[in-house]
Amino acid sequence: MKIKQIIAMAIGLTALAGCSSAPEALNFELFNRDQVTADRMPEYGVTGPKPTVDSTSSRLLADRNDIRYFAARTSEDPEKSVCLFAYAKDDQSVGACGAYSKEGTNGPNVSNFGIEAKLLLDGTDTASLEAEGWTVAHPNLVVRAQPGVQPK
Repeated sequence: MKIKQIIAMAIGLTALAGCSSAPEALNFELFNRDQVTADRMPEYGVTGPKPTVDSTSSRLLADRNDIRYFAARTSEDPEKSVCLFAYAKDDQSVGACGAYSKEGTNGPNVSNFGIEAKLLLDGTDTASLEAEGWTVAHPNLVVRAQPGVQPK
């Protein structure tokens, strides 16, 4: 009877281990290169909650339609949480930080300035996103116009 209980416990622990809420580490290739001047985020603030960001980790993802998009690692949990920021030319900005689900979905996204943007993990298949109207602006970034909002 003890062997059956041990096997049942082992199966239960294995099932629980498979239910973790985030990947072990977020491996973004873009963070593996040195930061250059263009990668530094502007000094003006971000609307909403102010995340603590490792300023040396910021990387420019794209510059489209007068909006610059940056990714950066958080200072609190740089291996499991990442941020997405959008900076408009008129000194307005918005940002969001977060972890990803085990499947690599539901990462940071922002909406403002008439756009929506999502930060994607390396190797994300964007076909379904593109079918929904998203445009690939960088291998780690998709953007689209906010429904019912006129882009700036």
